[in-house]
Amino acid sequence: IDDTHYLVVANHNVDATSQLNSEVFVWDSTTSQFVSHQLIPTKGAHAWEHFVIDNVHYLAVANYRDNSRSFQLDSEVFVWNGACFV
Repeated sequence: IDDTHYLVVANHNVDATSQLNSEVFVWDSTTSQFVSHQLIPTKGAHAWEHFVIDNVHYLAVANYRDNSRSFQLDSEVFVWNGACFV
């Protein structure tokens, strides 16, 4: 986005907990490392997909299950507001 590199990680579960934050990282060219940029609440996140429509950046997450083990979940789409995905 705007010549800045981002990496998003889908956190699926830790032990019995599926409701976790997934994380967006941004490339820090000074340290040559990805650093944390944003946490996004997810429910057993399985995958992320970035796409652009009319120069607007979006991230879609495939939520897999919540802590009740329900698989009846909606996936979500986030839009870039110039600073983070909302």
